[in-house]
Amino acid sequence: MKHIVTAAVVLLLGTHAAQAGTVVATFNSTSGGTLERIIEDSTVGSTGWTGLNAGSFSFTRTGGTATEQLLPGIGGSFLTFCVEAQETITQGQSYTFEVKDLSEGAENIGGMGVVRSNQLRELLYGVKPLQGMSTVQAAALQVAMWEIVRETSALPYDVLNGKTRFRNAFDGAVFTTAQGWLDSFVNDGEDPTQRAGNVVALVNANNQDVIGFSVVPDGGASLTLLGSALLGLGTLRRKLRI
Repeated sequence: MKHIVTAAVVLLLGTHAAQAGTVVATFNSTSGGTLERIIEDSTVGSTGWTGLNAGSFSFTRTGGTATEQLLPGIGGSFLTFCVEAQETITQGQSYTFEVKDLSEGAENIGGMGVVRSNQLRELLYGVKPLQGMSTVQAAALQVAMWEIVRETSALPYDVLNGKTRFRNAFDGAVFTTAQGWLDSFVNDGEDPTQRAGNVVALVNANNQDVIGFSVVPDGGASLTLLGSALLGLGTLRRKLRI
């Protein structure tokens, strides 16, 4: 696990409804590094402390009926982050995802819902992911996203405490970075006025649900297009439990 792919991502005020359809894609690699996570009150998947890899995922699209272009769109590749803890995904395998509204991601718990999806959009707007992120930052963003989707303890979100928590990261800065972002963009108690749009859920009933970033159609809401770069692909030679 060497480097993270970075890409342009489109952000706007408000949300953007996902178009219907499917995306068929092959999972290439993941970036980031290892850590441990526990979800104490989980009724699905693994229990106890679980070692896993945290970071962004690279896919290559090979088909599907959805008309949306998923960023970065370089040679059919696009990047994602996991929103369905305790599901698996395997390098080199092809998956068919349904393109759905972000609130429907994390199908194994019945979807994350509108409140949590709006908090994710708030986090993503503040962090501005996929713009030259380091492996530590990619892992930190993944930790913060898992915390939002699966924490059931009272707010504020805390990556080291509560029902969903983390330990033993490959770099101690992962947790301080994740917590700083949560405190700045989600735990701030403000009525959010800016959220990342064009964030869609890619849902697979039997494997991991992820999020993707799509291009706004012509005539859509005003855009902020972030810079893009392709830094390279990390490699992963084993099955991941995320």
